[in-house]
Amino acid sequence: MTSPSPEIQSNSKRISVKWSWLYLIGIAIYLSVLSKLDWSELIETFKRISIPLILLMGLVEVFSWGIRIAKWRVALGPRSKAAVAFFISKGGGNVTPGRVGELSPLLLRDFRSEKMGAWIILDRLLEASATLVLGFAGLVLVLGLSSGDKTPFLIVGLLAVMGIGYSLLFYAPWKKWLPEAGMLRKITELLDGAQQEARLLTTKLPALIGLTFCATVVDIFVGLIIFRSFGIAVPFAVLALSQCAHAIVSIVPITPNASGVPYLAAAAVVHTEANVPTDVLALAVLIRFSVVSALFWPCVLWAFRLVQRDEGETTAS
Repeated sequence: MTSPSPEIQSNSKRISVKWSWLYLIGIAIYLSVLSKLDWSELIETFKRISIPLILLMGLVEVFSWGIRIAKWRVALGPRSKAAVAFFISKGGGNVTPGRVGELSPLLLRDFRSEKMGAWIILDRLLEASATLVLGFAGLVLVLGLSSGDKTPFLIVGLLAVMGIGYSLLFYAPWKKWLPEAGMLRKITELLDGAQQEARLLTTKLPALIGLTFCATVVDIFVGLIIFRSFGIAVPFAVLALSQCAHAIVSIVPITPNASGVPYLAAAAVVHTEANVPTDVLALAVLIRFSVVSALFWPCVLWAFRLVQRDEGETTAS
């Protein structure tokens, strides 16, 4: 039996260590919130949860991953191991500051290509744009465009940043400013290759944009279902705004997704705009986090194991 390559072992260990520490921080934050709640009310709220709806929530969550895997397959091709690359990318993004870990497939030999790099960047832009657009729509429906509220300006500003990102990826003439010889030549060649690969994806943009928005809408329906499991109807617009808040906080370097802080930001929006009780929010965060983690991280482990197996077979041959 051939042992996995040192490259994969090192990357897997690094991700797992960071995952552990960040989740410990998230657990500590969550426990500090629980300590301030009335436990008798919490238990009574827990008793009225609809288990069938929680199971449905898990299925809908998996469905959203299926849409995104289909999107990766459209972008990368039918023999690209899209599901494996997707889970490795999203697993790395969940546990790294600013979600830079989404580039983690590039650390592995099977996925190290200019096409993969260009696609991961484009996918990040598409996902962020969809979340911001729906979040802005939710903000307008929930709060309007109050001159005293800085949130619309923040979202519009972030959308402008997304626009700059698209421009840099597809059209910006940054090549002219980089040397064609010397130590930076390799970087120049890589950036040039990534831009060419990104341009090849433009023919697929309508399908990629459509799949991205579909998956983002399904994400919001996951929130609708979990609050329905408590017998509470939260407006779609509020959940769209909540998801936008979650996304914005998760890209801050000191508050990645695994820290738990983005979940608090999302819960704060739902509590403020939909008057959802704190005990319901605490349990909703715990249940969604637990169900998603129980489904998601085994998939990430499966993806790494599959890459390990392929690496071993390649080495053996």
